[in-house]
Amino acid sequence: MYDDSFRAFLLKAKANTYAAQRGFAPSARPGCTELRYAEGSYEYVDSYAGERDFSGQELVYVNGKPAWSMNYYGAMLADGLPEGFIETLREALLQVRPEEPYRGCPMYERGPYSYRCSSSGALTMYSGIEEISLDGKPVYRLFFHGGAVR
Repeated sequence: MYDDSFRAFLLKAKANTYAAQRGFAPSARPGCTELRYAEGSYEYVDSYAGERDFSGQELVYVNGKPAWSMNYYGAMLADGLPEGFIETLREALLQVRPEEPYRGCPMYERGPYSYRCSSSGALTMYSGIEEISLDGKPVYRLFFHGGAVR
């Protein structure tokens, strides 16, 4: 089930939701933002609460049944939201690789920003961390983990 077509769908879903600011849908959870993307027998749902400091979950359904998930918690480490931060994060998320389809690419530089993402495990059980630094000082950190749902 967790083959190349599954990975391709996951990459496409991520590229067509938060990173692209598309797919917003009414949320069943009060105070949460929800994004959805569907294609064929696959459906992706990303639901999160909070903005500056936030927690969420991504789920992929196959034929209407939960098949994969990722839970995440992220927080700003700096005061305010530095100019260019959101653009840096979204650009890095759009460069996610098929081998590690969890968050963004391993490294990405944009002006004074440095994005780093590392993970261990496999699509069926993994964990990782992403961090963004501004002029060498960490301003954001996110922890994620997940895997197969059976």
